[in-house]
Amino acid sequence: MIIDKNYWNNYYSINSETKINSSFSEFISSFLTEDDRMIELGCGDGRDAFYFAKKGLVVHAIDQSEEIIKVNKTKNTDGVFFHCADFTIDPVFLDRDQRVKHVYSRFTLHSINKIDFESTLDWIYGRLEVGGYFHFEVRSCNDPLFGVGESLGDNGYYSSHYRRFFSPRETLVQFSDRGFHAVIFVEDFLSANIETDKSVVIRAVFKKL
Repeated sequence: MIIDKNYWNNYYSINSETKINSSFSEFISSFLTEDDRMIELGCGDGRDAFYFAKKGLVVHAIDQSEEIIKVNKTKNTDGVFFHCADFTIDPVFLDRDQRVKHVYSRFTLHSINKIDFESTLDWIYGRLEVGGYFHFEVRSCNDPLFGVGESLGDNGYYSSHYRRFFSPRETLVQFSDRGFHAVIFVEDFLSANIETDKSVVIRAVFKKL
């Protein structure tokens, strides 16, 4: 189960305006082809989902916040289907045998604990087409916020909200054990939109073999 649902409902009650798409969405754009199907995990204000839809993709965008999903559905949603759901669970809005070319997550996988992350990886592998891609960006254990707040185990900490930080080595093992191949896997410094938030992130693209 995803932690902090109330936190994000409160956050989006005052931060619902769609921002410009993220640099990560452009980082992975070379993998995208018109008419590809994508699931986005934790879409927030929809900025990346709308960007992908404009490139011709069909996007199923998931977020646990009823507040932001309600707002997103009032926007121009051509090519985007918004779903209020827990992304750690295999999507019930798709037919059991329906597959997608892409799963995408930016700064959302660290909102769940290790057990839920591993179960999420399992359903993602099952939902991807052979040759499909899982694109994600997360904070690494070398991020300045690592260790801030109350430790909840498995590199997870609670301050204003829950964050679990990712070990590059462990992450590679978790994916390779499930049959993914790392196409891109880099740890890099990222300057977030908030001037005081300088992040160290893992940017990755894994392919289902």
